[in-house]
Amino acid sequence: MCIRSADDEEWEKSFEVRDKPVAASDVQIFANKCISMGVREAAVVMVAEDQAMLGAEALSAWAAERGISLTLFHGWDSIVEQALFWADLPKLDGARAVVTFIRARLQALDATAETVTQAPGAALFPLGTTACF
Repeated sequence: MCIRSADDEEWEKSFEVRDKPVAASDVQIFANKCISMGVREAAVVMVAEDQAMLGAEALSAWAAERGISLTLFHGWDSIVEQALFWADLPKLDGARAVVTFIRARLQALDATAETVTQAPGAALFPLGTTACF
């Protein structure tokens, strides 16, 4: 996914979510694709349970030599933590808001009650709790 700049002139950021194990060469291929599109910041979200830790320092140095910033996220927790930290809302309120939105979307899709109660964060913010925003 790519994100345009506010003036819509250029691609600003790109990220890729991979649910299969990612090798350093996969990250380099993605970064090269971003470079060819003029993207200056790229991130790879690696969510496979058997994902090995990659040499983030070496990959970041490789990317910097090519003029692109590279961020690696190992698992959902790391990117969610960052998103909640940088959000306008305090972390707990932001988390509650996300769960509320996920729950509403699932209900709008007529998901089963079991699916709704197993959604991310459902145990942390059970039905009946409200978002503080």
